[in-house]
Amino acid sequence: MELRTDDGLRLNYQVVGHGQSLVFIHGFGGYQQVWTRQVEYFTSHGYQVVTYDQRNHDASQFDPNLDSIHRLSRDLQELLALPTINHPILIGHSMGASVIYDFLTRYPNYPLAGVVAVD
Repeated sequence: MELRTDDGLRLNYQVVGHGQSLVFIHGFGGYQQVWTRQVEYFTSHGYQVVTYDQRNHDASQFDPNLDSIHRLSRDLQELLALPTINHPILIGHSMGASVIYDFLTRYPNYPLAGVVAVD
């Protein structure tokens, strides 16, 4: 599926399963398929799993003007606005964890169920 960001860029994402939302965020040079085994495991245990390709990665559009992690955390905020995602647990690897840290700073009142940094 594709999400169009407020600056017009296309982000590729997938939502699989039902239940508590888990949002997996890949690191620099990664892509959403690195989470394939986690998607299979958690959906089989009653979770909804959301993965996406951050801008400039794999199936998402390239932004030649990307110069800040703030834009990546804004993309995450826009993804979390999807109506199927409620009180998610954010799980980020490497740069994905940095996106989460920036998200927490920029959106301190966003209703999260939890955060996991994998590094």
